[in-house]
Amino acid sequence: MVFERPILIFILAFSTPTLVFSSSHYNFPIAKPNNPNCNDTCGHIQIPFPFGTTPECSFARQFRLTCNHTASDPPKLLWWNTNFEITDISLDGQFTLMKTIAHDCYQSNGVQSSNFSSGIRLRPHFTLNNTANKFTVLGCSAIAAFTGISLNQTFITAGAALCSSEADLSEGTCNGAGCFQIDIPTDVSEYDVVIMSLTNYTTTSGFSNCTYAFAVERSAFRFSKDNLTNLLPRQRLPVVVDWVIGNGTCQDARRNATGYACVNANTTCYHPTNGHGYRCRCEDGFEGNPYLPQGCIDINECLNDTLHDCNKKASCTNNIGNYTCTCPENYEGNGIGEDGCKWKSPKDMKIAYVLIGKNILSFITDLIMF
Repeated sequence: MVFERPILIFILAFSTPTLVFSSSHYNFPIAKPNNPNCNDTCGHIQIPFPFGTTPECSFARQFRLTCNHTASDPPKLLWWNTNFEITDISLDGQFTLMKTIAHDCYQSNGVQSSNFSSGIRLRPHFTLNNTANKFTVLGCSAIAAFTGISLNQTFITAGAALCSSEADLSEGTCNGAGCFQIDIPTDVSEYDVVIMSLTNYTTTSGFSNCTYAFAVERSAFRFSKDNLTNLLPRQRLPVVVDWVIGNGTCQDARRNATGYACVNANTTCYHPTNGHGYRCRCEDGFEGNPYLPQGCIDINECLNDTLHDCNKKASCTNNIGNYTCTCPENYEGNGIGEDGCKWKSPKDMKIAYVLIGKNILSFITDLIMF
């Protein structure tokens, strides 16, 4: 690769999978309304607007998806017309896609058997998530470079994984012995993974004969020494991608009334920490799809004890966007928290006690005199 931009980062680090998948589930309308052709699912994956499988069901071309019914059962959700399978879309501004890993494999005599370099060019509105992913290198003679574009500048991050025997490996640990991991820079819009093997695996072919390197969702991958043999060439692993609904700032977007995406009365515009652009979210006390008209609906906090902090004795009343706590009769306080409702003694109860006391005293006196 030839770099024409100034290099922003260079890290060369020598230090000497178990996969977990999850997907979002929404219990409110997420697809574009009043259009029966706008499907909100593809197989088991939900498709929230601004994403959609047709022009009329998506916000813009870059949010177009394909539901492929011919390749598998259940069908697979693909990003636009690529072969990148999407396994989850979050309205918080992320989606997860399956990305082919890079590998460099050798036969026991040191002859290369297969090699594959991996990379991706993200469209405008999309960046690689820098906190959910890790750049990972596996092998016993492995060196790999993670290089790409961040904020219009070239960066290079490199690392090595080395070992001489299975005894060097530790389950769940990426300390450079068989596995190396490093953080990913912010605002990465494209990247390539380039790998090589230092010794062609002639001394470790019994338990390791490949170098693997990839960006992967950190919560979905846990190193195991079996990874050195059970990862397959062209295997795909999950990668988290950030998305924004529009480029520019919230202030700039509001000036374009026809293109502004935060159209709901109960939505707010905000800037993410990774990527250039803006997103929408429902205001506090509301949930739903902020990119749909009337998509943010009131949350009834009183139906879920984890959503309100009313005292156990207080009654909870739902309001639009919030709730109130009210103490019962003969209690005082704001109704919130452990000490929100405290017992108070009514004045008439004290008076009754005095009257009763005088009557008893008079009765006892009369008995003595009698």
